[in-house]
Amino acid sequence: MKKLIIYIAPLVVFVFMSFLAAEVIIRVFDVSCFSFKNPFTKNLGIWGPDPISGHDFTENYPETNFAFKDDEYAIWTNELGCFDKPYIGETNYTLLVGGSITWGYSPFEHIHGYHIENMTGERVLKCGIPGYGTKEELIKIEKVVKKTGKSPGLIILGYSMDDIDNDYIFPGITVIDGYRVDQTVISDMNTGTKIIRGRDELRERLNNTLKYGSSIEPATLREKLQIWLINNSILYNSIRDNIAIRKIFFRIGLASKQEVEQQFHYISNSLFYREPEGIPWLQKAWENHFNNLREVKNLADKLGAKLLVIHIPPREAIYKFLNTAFNNDAYDRGNKRLAAFFEREGIAYLDLTSEFIKYSNRESRKELDSLRDLFWRCDPHVNKKGNYLTGLLVSQYILENRLVNTGDVKEKLARIEEELKGVKELEIH
Repeated sequence: MKKLIIYIAPLVVFVFMSFLAAEVIIRVFDVSCFSFKNPFTKNLGIWGPDPISGHDFTENYPETNFAFKDDEYAIWTNELGCFDKPYIGETNYTLLVGGSITWGYSPFEHIHGYHIENMTGERVLKCGIPGYGTKEELIKIEKVVKKTGKSPGLIILGYSMDDIDNDYIFPGITVIDGYRVDQTVISDMNTGTKIIRGRDELRERLNNTLKYGSSIEPATLREKLQIWLINNSILYNSIRDNIAIRKIFFRIGLASKQEVEQQFHYISNSLFYREPEGIPWLQKAWENHFNNLREVKNLADKLGAKLLVIHIPPREAIYKFLNTAFNNDAYDRGNKRLAAFFEREGIAYLDLTSEFIKYSNRESRKELDSLRDLFWRCDPHVNKKGNYLTGLLVSQYILENRLVNTGDVKEKLARIEEELKGVKELEIH
C-alpha cells in the first residue's frame, strides 16, 4: 500500500497543480466565456412578484450597475416598471414589449427601442422584461395601458424562439425575497410533463442555492466536491461542456447521467424546434401559444392600436460555426409555422433572420467579436451592433408601412438607408 501511495501521490499532485495552473491561465487571459456573475443577484430590488404573470420589474428602481460577462452598464426602471426614461403623458405612443432580447442586454442608449424612438421620431415605451413569453407580454401591455391611461398607436411585440416554452410553463418564474426562481419546469421532454413547485419547496431550493450553490443539499463528499467545482472553477465548468470529457467525469462521479445525455445547449430543448405532428401535448402547446398571440391582436384591436411582431433570430441561425449541431431545418420549419399563423390572422410580422444574415460576417472562426458581430462573444443576446441593426430595420418597416403618424418620412427613410450601407463593417464600442 505504501508503494502504491508513493507512486500515486506525485501523480495526484501533478494533476492538481496542472489543473490549478490552467485555472489561473483561463482567469488571467479571459479565454473562457464561463462566468460566475449573476447580474440580477446584486440587483434584488428590481424584481417583484406578480400575482398573474409571476414576476415583473418593480417601479422606480434607482439607477444601479448591471454587469455580465461581456459588458456592464447602468439599469433602472421608471414608474411603469420599464427600463426607460419617465413617461410624461405622451399620446399615441408606441409600446414595445418582449422578453430579454427586447429588454436589450445593452446600455439604454444602445437598445433597439431607443433607436426606434430616435429614428421614427415617436415616443417608444420600452417595456421588455427578461423571462417573459407571449402570455406575460399580454399582461404587461394591459398593465402599462392602465397606468398611462392612454392607448398606444402601435404595439411592437418582440418575439424569440423560447416564447412558446414560456407560454407552456406559464407562469414559469416567480420572485422570493427579490430572487427570481423557477416555479414551473418541464420534467420530461418526451411527454411534456410539468412540475409546479409550491412556495415551501421554492424557498427551500433558494435557501440551498444561497448556502451550498445548489438547489439540492449535497449529501456525499463527491457531491460536495462537484458543487464546489461548479461554483468555483471556470476550467471545470468550461471543459464539462465537452461531451467526451463529461463522460469521463461521469465515470469518476463528477457528472450525472443526465448531464452526459443532454446536448448542453440553451436552445437544444426548445419546443420551437420540435415537430408537433403526432405529439398531442406539443400540438396543444402550439395551439395555446397561437391563442396567446391571437389575444395580443385582439387587445390591440380593442385599444385601436396597430400591431407589429418582430422576430430576432438566435445567433446560431446566423453564425452556424458556433454550433454545428444546430438544426437549421427545424428552425426553418418553426419559422414557417409561425409565419403561416401570422398571415392567417392578418398580423404584421417582420422576421429579421434574412436581414441579419445579410449584414453579418459569417466566416467560420473560433468566437464572435462583440464589437463587430451582431451578438455578444459570450452572452447569446444581440449586442450593441445587433440592437442598432434591429432598430434600423424595424424603423424602416414602420415608416414604409405608415404604422406611426410622423412627418419627414422620406428624409427619415433616406437616413436609415444610408446608415444601413455601413452596418456590416461598423464597429460599436
